[in-house]
Amino acid sequence: MPLEIYNTDYNMLRKKIEQLRETYMQSSDENVRNVVKEQVFYDLCEKIELFENHFAQYFETCKMNSLKEIDELAAEIFKNVSVIKMPKIQYEQIVKRIKMASKNLKEIARNYNETIKQESLTYYSQIIDTKMVFIFFHDDELHTVLCDVSQYNGVRKLHCRFCNSFRQSCEMGFVSNTIKFKKNEYSTLGINCCLDYNKCNQDILETQKLTDFMSYGKNKTKTKGGRK
Repeated sequence: MPLEIYNTDYNMLRKKIEQLRETYMQSSDENVRNVVKEQVFYDLCEKIELFENHFAQYFETCKMNSLKEIDELAAEIFKNVSVIKMPKIQYEQIVKRIKMASKNLKEIARNYNETIKQESLTYYSQIIDTKMVFIFFHDDELHTVLCDVSQYNGVRKLHCRFCNSFRQSCEMGFVSNTIKFKKNEYSTLGINCCLDYNKCNQDILETQKLTDFMSYGKNKTKTKGGRK
């Protein structure tokens, strides 16, 4: 049975396999190659539960003597993992969470459910007019955020808070999560992130920054309003 992993784990796995290839190409020292291999294996075991149980033998077999060996290692690993899909959602789950027109919410729910059939994601986002909706599950709990989004112009590169990548400014947006405590009292957290959730989902390696952004309102409310 394939080892079930999250999209972030799969992304790390891809990057670590590429690190093995780059090490082989850049160094002819057998000791260096094998030290890197051992570190890659250690990192993956630390990140992915039960990885050692499933793949220790394949790493032991790979002696880093050729790209073919590395490709065979990669093939065995990717053949024996499956990425956990995000759960389906219903319109009723988001109608009380996101203040948007009913037709927009139905479109978001429909697009989300169609997308997760085809793609392995850590989160989903969609832009409607000047708003950006995020959908994310953490510990099986649904999180949604409706943000204001401003798009950049120009050619400079900007850093995505979620996936840690630098992209052209035209591919990035400034999104702000604003909460209201009481009359005339607001708090906002603003970040740069990828406008294309597909690209972001291909590079994201951890969810802490995403979780912090999505739960910003809850954290601020608890801190401001009483018991933590």
